[in-house]
Amino acid sequence: MKQRSIGKMFLLSIVTLGIYRLYWFDKTRTEMMAVNKEVKIPHTIWLIAPILFMVAAFIFFFVALVRGSDGTGAEQAMTGLQIGALITFYVAVFTAPLLMAIWLWKYSRGVELVTNEKMGFATALLILLVVPDGIDILIVQESFNKIALPAPTGPVAPVSN
Repeated sequence: MKQRSIGKMFLLSIVTLGIYRLYWFDKTRTEMMAVNKEVKIPHTIWLIAPILFMVAAFIFFFVALVRGSDGTGAEQAMTGLQIGALITFYVAVFTAPLLMAIWLWKYSRGVELVTNEKMGFATALLILLVVPDGIDILIVQESFNKIALPAPTGPVAPVSN
């Protein structure tokens, strides 16, 4: 696992408005799977796709709402397009957290395996679910930093035979 500066991570989380968190998840997922072959974490798209699906469903619903209004202000029954958009929106709202929770569950299992249980599964999952976004990754990274090999500093001396 790669050592990362907690201060830089905090600043990147703020400056990128949380996008760094997704990048960090992707990088650490790859590193964990390289370090321990038992770690099986789905691709990071599992975190991104549900959010995009919710945004698309939200836009779809409001486009259908605008398209269905006749401008008179009179109440009318919902059109088939609006009903479809509403169903899509609710499916997205209820499935997105489930998909994200499944991904975080598997990621937390990986954290436990890679850190040799120095950060347990339940602890990692609780941190990732409860601690505010941006702060959670700092805590998990701190446990990664404890097991990571420090980067060499200075010139490396040649080995003589």
